[in-house]
Amino acid sequence: MSRGKVPAIISSMMSLESDDTPMHIGVLLRFQIPANASSTFMADLAADFRRQSDVVFPWNSRLLSRWVIKTQWQECQSVDLSHHFRQIGLPAPGGERELGVLVSRLHSQLLDMERPPWECFLIEGLEGNGFALYIKVHRALLDVAGGAEVLYTFLAQSKGDSEITPPWHCCIDADSINDVPQIEAWEDPVAAATGLGKAITRLVGAGIRRDRTLAVPYRAPRTALNGPVNRQRRFATQRYDQKTVSELTRKLGGCDDTVTLLYLCGSALRRFLKEFNALPDEPLVAAVPQSRVY
Repeated sequence: MSRGKVPAIISSMMSLESDDTPMHIGVLLRFQIPANASSTFMADLAADFRRQSDVVFPWNSRLLSRWVIKTQWQECQSVDLSHHFRQIGLPAPGGERELGVLVSRLHSQLLDMERPPWECFLIEGLEGNGFALYIKVHRALLDVAGGAEVLYTFLAQSKGDSEITPPWHCCIDADSINDVPQIEAWEDPVAAATGLGKAITRLVGAGIRRDRTLAVPYRAPRTALNGPVNRQRRFATQRYDQKTVSELTRKLGGCDDTVTLLYLCGSALRRFLKEFNALPDEPLVAAVPQSRVY
């Protein structure tokens, strides 16, 4: 078994991890069953996934320790695929609400950190002859794999590509796990911990003083959405016609997808708060992922 240290930035993030603030993220991928597919398409797909049981890097790596300055990766010689990959069926036809409830339940469950920190669910029974793949993965695993590319490397490059490969069977073009200590590694753990403590103290102090020179999360006005959190998560999906979105983008001045996303989310959030007579007097503070077309 090979081992490698976790980069400092991830170690510091993991020091904040708890049952109420888990550090895993999830991605939901929607697909359509081919029009000429047999009635056993989903069963055959699941069988193909299970048949490819060789789990490659980084999917075969687990966190050996989660102490801030001693966190290490350990490459496992064997991985129990029956734990990490499961097939789930919604009562057909499963709509957006039913899918959201299922993913919410799956995402609220903590990862088993004694194993490689990821899970994959094949979800069938969606309306419109569709199915989905939900992947839950720890943030640290994405870092060692070289970023979010790990979540879509397995996807086909064209419609004519008939080869089916599950995510855990795809090698990631990233630095070897043994080379990780050379990237952002702590040469002096004590000095690094001291610096991290000073940074956190400055951030908290700025929030208490309402310091406008730092963009701290404490500046957001209090609403029903930014209170204490627990381990329960809620997930919802919404589908829009492409023609409608394109028309909205045109009316917004031909902006990119990120601006359109901001407009849709901001409008929906404002309407939600207004219905409960809970619009804050100050602007909300939000973080939006950068749009990227793969």
